[in-house]
Amino acid sequence: MDSGNDINHMDDVGKTLLNWASAFVTLQMVEYLLENGAYVNRGLKSSSLHYATCFCRPSIAKVLQAHSYKVW
Repeated sequence: MDSGNDINHMDDVGKTLLNWASAFVTLQMVEYLLENGAYVNRGLKSSSLHYATCFCRPSIAKVLQAHSYKVW
């Protein structure tokens, strides 16, 4: 993320890139975001782990659990 943008920025509905990726994108993208400093617990009402669980993404949930020590 060399663009200078905040990887943990919340959009107008309180979601981060990692929140969206956990629900709708590939495991590789989730891993990329985590490697570049995305916080698992960031989000207005729900964490990325919550989204992965709600959208039945067990492989993503497992990776997020391993990184859930990161707090914001």
